[in-house]
Amino acid sequence: MPAITKLVTWEGLILLFVVFGSVLVRILTGAIRTRGLIEGATPSGSRFISAGRVQLLIVTLVSALQYLAPMWHNPQTLPDVPRNWLLFLGGSQVLYLGSKFHGKRSRRFHI
Repeated sequence: MPAITKLVTWEGLILLFVVFGSVLVRILTGAIRTRGLIEGATPSGSRFISAGRVQLLIVTLVSALQYLAPMWHNPQTLPDVPRNWLLFLGGSQVLYLGSKFHGKRSRRFHI
């Protein structure tokens, strides 16, 4: 039985790396566009780096890495999601969406 669980574990890891690799290749070749991912636009059309989008991207990536790190050591079980990380990620989303709502109400989009 241990040979089957090792096989399934390795197949899962291979699948994960293939998906990650194919997305990375598509990003590098331009098939998946990332231009404007962290940019915002003013009503006049000028572009700027959005602090809200940058913090949202960073918090999402850090939360994902925090969740995936224990899986590297024990891939047979899914780790519990720490409550403080849920609050951290939810708070980040609320700040971003709250600033978007405030920007729409005041007719400006500098978020």
